[in-house]
Amino acid sequence: GTLLNQTGIVNFNNNSSFGSGTITMSATGGALVSEGSSAITIANAVTAATVSLNLVDNAGGVTFSGPWSLGATTPTVSSGGTGVILAISGVISGTGGLTKGLNNGSTLTLSGANTYSGKTTIALGPLGVSSLNKVSGGSASSNLGHPITVANGTISIGATTSAGTLI
Repeated sequence: GTLLNQTGIVNFNNNSSFGSGTITMSATGGALVSEGSSAITIANAVTAATVSLNLVDNAGGVTFSGPWSLGATTPTVSSGGTGVILAISGVISGTGGLTKGLNNGSTLTLSGANTYSGKTTIALGPLGVSSLNKVSGGSASSNLGHPITVANGTISIGATTSAGTLI
């Protein structure tokens, strides 16, 4: 596995850059930056703590297809790069939430049948989804998780000094 426990940049350039183990994020301020121009799919499982991480795509696009485990934490995932494709297609699970942070050119797209039950916040930039879920009696097939309370089912978009977009 790969442990990201410090700030700084980790460059990667192919589908097997992180080996076959779990990628564990445990420090705020890091960035996973793709190199080259070919599409990259990272199939590793990801364990996220309450961190802020910037994911940077390339001209071919980057997809994280492995499952993401939030536990009870709410990481901030930011997107950057060329504006092509930055996607998390693996199922995101846990009782925590997800915050879409800084946008430096790319839309972050969630396309998995996510089951996390915490709140989704779009603090800045666009977040793309293709399915939503209702709070009461909803199925666990929403890209924005499986909220079980009205508070967690409310999507926060933007803030007083920033703009977020749900597309």
